[in-house]
Amino acid sequence: MNSSGGTASTARRRLRTVRLVLERSVGEFFRDRGPDQAGALTFYGVLSLFPALLVVVSLLGVLGQGARTVDALMGMLSDVAPEEILDPIRDPVEAVVTTQAAGTALVVGVVIALWTASRYVRALGRAMNLVFGVEEGRPPWRLVPVGLLLTALLVVLVAVGGLALVFTGPIAETVGGWIGLGETALAVWGLAKWPAALVSAVLALAILYRFAPNVAGRKFHWVSLGAAAALLIMGVATAGFGFFVSHFGNFNRSYGSLAGIIVFLVWLWLVNMAVLYGARLDTEVLRIRQLRSGIPAEENVQVTPRDTTASDFFARRRARMLEEYRGLRREPEEPTEAGRARR
Repeated sequence: MNSSGGTASTARRRLRTVRLVLERSVGEFFRDRGPDQAGALTFYGVLSLFPALLVVVSLLGVLGQGARTVDALMGMLSDVAPEEILDPIRDPVEAVVTTQAAGTALVVGVVIALWTASRYVRALGRAMNLVFGVEEGRPPWRLVPVGLLLTALLVVLVAVGGLALVFTGPIAETVGGWIGLGETALAVWGLAKWPAALVSAVLALAILYRFAPNVAGRKFHWVSLGAAAALLIMGVATAGFGFFVSHFGNFNRSYGSLAGIIVFLVWLWLVNMAVLYGARLDTEVLRIRQLRSGIPAEENVQVTPRDTTASDFFARRRARMLEEYRGLRREPEEPTEAGRARR
């Protein structure tokens, strides 16, 4: 009796904990304006998209598969963008990958991709700082190199994921024949490319969640609960949104030739919301662990910033500014004898 009663009580406590975590994670996500922050991340993600594509295309151009890569890439983009937008892009891209400048374009593309994508990483870091309740205290001479290093890793992972998806059909057959792969190896690759893309996404989330925020002392998790939830939400959102667009959406009638771009932007916005919610869910899990350890984390999780140099500087500067503003405040004048008489 006691054993069964204890088991039931433990199960109820766990269910209550799960309910609290889910309820607070969703509530805090919207309280912190998660959809708005996801919109900002979507903007920086779009800025990073074309340099990243240039890296992939230029790399294949160096390998001698530029022309076929352009055809495959334009075929995929034609599903989301109208011909009026793709036609001006095709000729410059073909010129990059079919000339001797493919190697130079690769270097230039990497530099541009690093710089633009670093804006995404820094914006995500600011959003995650809000989740943890800390300020960005890392000075520029520390924040920028860390951001560029994280971005370089992300560009590599995105390139690997992109190559995994692009290396299919005629491109895979040609490259496979060039390096001596048989039909069996190509068939295996046809199945393995999806896990390769998934592994790239898992590593990207693990790196971002660990190093983007200004929080010290956190352990590196290959797949945290928040990252797993983010990947699951991405998959469900992608499938659900695709089903909605196919069966119930009227994007073509509303936006015409721009429907594909609108659909892509909405999808990217949903993906970024999943990334931010995953970070929030990890924070709530950390809160539960701290509460069970006796740490007062009901209001804010107790974390240590990596650096407070920048935040301390801005706090001192703001204090000086407020002091100067106080000097501008007009104090009420003492009433004169004439003023008292009029009263």
